[in-house]
Amino acid sequence: MIRQLDTMPSNKRQHIQTLMQLGEGRDVFPDTQRDVIRRSWQRCLEEYQLDPSRPRPVRVLTQQALRDHQESADELLHVARAGVERLYSQIAQHGYALILTDQRGIAVDFRGQRDQLSELRRAGLYLGSDWNERYAGTSAAGTCLHDNAAVTCHQREHFDATHIDLTCTAAPITDPQGRVIAALDISALKSPRPQESQTFALSLVTLHARMIEDAYFLHRYRDCLILRFDTAREFVHLNGRGLFAIQEDGKVIAANHEGRRLIDAHLERWPPWTVSTLPAVTQLFDGELNEQGKRMKAFRPRECQQDMSQPVPLSSVSAEFRL
Repeated sequence: MIRQLDTMPSNKRQHIQTLMQLGEGRDVFPDTQRDVIRRSWQRCLEEYQLDPSRPRPVRVLTQQALRDHQESADELLHVARAGVERLYSQIAQHGYALILTDQRGIAVDFRGQRDQLSELRRAGLYLGSDWNERYAGTSAAGTCLHDNAAVTCHQREHFDATHIDLTCTAAPITDPQGRVIAALDISALKSPRPQESQTFALSLVTLHARMIEDAYFLHRYRDCLILRFDTAREFVHLNGRGLFAIQEDGKVIAANHEGRRLIDAHLERWPPWTVSTLPAVTQLFDGELNEQGKRMKAFRPRECQQDMSQPVPLSSVSAEFRL
């Protein structure tokens, strides 16, 4: 093992030595180490029992296994195509590749420059690559799937020394019930050393993951009444961030990310609401439905509060129905 370490590049050797010391119980986390990376490293060592001294090669599924994963994600892949193309058009010129993984961390869609394909394949930034945290260790895609949160994994923040030249940023995509079904990831083979250089990537990926989520929501509930809402009437008319699928009597069937946040806030006041007994929109908004349930005058949400004596007002909201 020592001989193998001696033949490695110095940056990989130092990275492995740090992880081995952590595995021995020594607190040698870098001072700048973020909590999300620290927790993932600990999972890799303690829960997954990954050996940092044995960097793992990129694992790529067979063509048949990849097709099986793609077929399972077929509906999402169809809906996500426009968002994937739009995101890649904004990052390609900066040397980034894009992968979309399923909920198990398998890359089921990919975009990358033709002149980089060989390097991207070797780096695992290609169709069929396995970024599950249990195999690949800390990475943007794998860790984002585990935590259900957007994350950047920059160079030596990766657990496995195989990946420490990469910079990767990923955001989760959830279904209308809030369950993680995919990760949207952009990665570069080379990048500036400071982690802050990837701040734009985190915002960009999160934005497009939300767009894909909403497109998936509208596809799943295409035969239902949809209530859109946002912080201003003008935003609603363009593309309201909040979405509720509702029955004609106003009962909520499902909600997107922003809609679930509104429901969660009200759950603090009305704990009997559950996933199986969601509220009606007239309980969430000051407004009235007409007889057909297709129009509602709603300009702000009802107040929610942690206790009856301390009201906690929410932001002003405009809402409208789209069929």
